Amino acid sequence: MNATSPATSIAPDQLNKPLYLNNDDSVTESVRAILFGYLVRLARPVQENYHSDLYHDAMWITSNVTDATEFEFVVRQNGTHIGTDAASLFRAAGDPTAIAYTLKLTRVRHAWYLTISHTPA
Repeated sequence: MNATSPATSIAPDQLNKPLYLNNDDSVTESVRAILFGYLVRLARPVQENYHSDLYHDAMWITSNVTDATEFEFVVRQNGTHIGTDAASLFRAAGDPTAIAYTLKLTRVRHAWYLTISHTPA
């Protein structure tokens, strides 16, 4: 995350450390759970309604995060959206409350890393 990103409760130095270490390089439930925790922290300052969207985001992570990956996450007052084209959808709709992020989960040996960047509208 860079200095021009919208305010979140995630300090940039937290993203410079391994997200999770495991011995077999697989995406485990622990990696997915930690990833979901970051999504909640991104959503908390903005989202006011439809908190059940976060449940659907967790299900998306379970189904789609099976290895190193990159995806978009959009937070707005009326919910969240996750996937490979979520930000494009809200740029087109022009929702002024939407904040789009690109999340990249990578693996180096047995360590998983998460990079979060703000995706400008």
